[in-house]
Amino acid sequence: MPTPVELALTTLLPTVSFLPPELLALANSLLSQSRAKAAHLKPEEEIGRSYACAHIACQRLAKRLELDAEKPKPPVKPSVYKKLYAFLDGVLGTPKTPTRGVEGRRWDALNGEGTPSKTPISKNTPPTKGAATPTSGKRKRAVGEDEAEKTPRQSTNKEQYVDGLPTSVSTTARKICKSTSTSKAVPHILVGVRAVKAEIESRAAPEPESGSKRRRKTPQSAKAAAPTETKIEIKWPALILALHTITCARMRGLPISDSSVHAMKREGMEGVVEGYVGGKRQLEGDIGFYILEAEDSGWLEMEWYTNVPESIEDWQDEAELDEEEDGEEEETPRKSKRPSKTPLRRKEKHGGKGAMDIDGGRFNAAGLQNGLGTMFQPAVDWLSEERREEYRVWKRGILKGIEEIEAGG
Repeated sequence: MPTPVELALTTLLPTVSFLPPELLALANSLLSQSRAKAAHLKPEEEIGRSYACAHIACQRLAKRLELDAEKPKPPVKPSVYKKLYAFLDGVLGTPKTPTRGVEGRRWDALNGEGTPSKTPISKNTPPTKGAATPTSGKRKRAVGEDEAEKTPRQSTNKEQYVDGLPTSVSTTARKICKSTSTSKAVPHILVGVRAVKAEIESRAAPEPESGSKRRRKTPQSAKAAAPTETKIEIKWPALILALHTITCARMRGLPISDSSVHAMKREGMEGVVEGYVGGKRQLEGDIGFYILEAEDSGWLEMEWYTNVPESIEDWQDEAELDEEEDGEEEETPRKSKRPSKTPLRRKEKHGGKGAMDIDGGRFNAAGLQNGLGTMFQPAVDWLSEERREEYRVWKRGILKGIEEIEAGG
């Protein structure tokens, strides 16, 4: 099923049979940036968000890919769309046409910014080994945000990787599933994290160069254009919690918006919110961002998600279920309040319960023992001696009444 961005691009480019991957990547990246930089739009503007991002992507790559876009037909009023387009075009601060010195631009779908892979290097200035410096037209980040991101970046560089993932990913996933008693979801979450990471990296990868470009390059220009490694910032706790929410909702056969799924998400957040940059509010916002990203970027159409069993009964750990059943059995006798003013209750209260056996259990006429664990309580023991005596007294009274009526008639 095509995503909203693909549908918008198909509407804007009806003559193009195959959408260029670069155009799709740019449109999805602009949509991700808009959710980060313009998270709160009016309801009527939110409808046209995907269409506006696709339109901006077409305009910025029109000359480069020789695109012939049709007149836009947005799903909102023209006056609303005009303001929305102008606002998003100004907020999404990437240049409309890349300069010659910049061979490629990597799009980070997580922090919402496009970062240049390298800066143009003049012929007289030798290339430096340091990191590239963004141009002056680039949007400046807040000082507090830079300081807050220093610690996780440094710790991520030192962290060990297993199968392409940090070792903390597996630990965090198991911790979340243990706190929510959903251990069966661990393998699905780990496979999903690996697939999502590969999809994000594919969006950030530079486009391959044509053969003519490679032939025209001189040794100096090739050295100047050597791409530098761009580190993709992934907020692992938020991504794992988002995939955990999606996986458990499918296993339980519930929508993500269900209140019980939301409660499970909050329960999982308690184990990872400590030490998260930005606190609980930021973590909840990042989880929501990744859930929206899963719907827009096709994560729910990948193989990892289709392999998740749907609407199963044993989605919860057995130990937790046993504890809940034990708790229900303990609470049942407390909730049932038997009447205390009947003749039978008064007899039982003052010691009229009959003979007791050696173990302290009480056997009735049917040979069953009363007490906890036997599922046979005095309240429903209709064949007990007391109830049988009550019945005999009642029967004698009824027969006597019948005889008096017959004698009088």
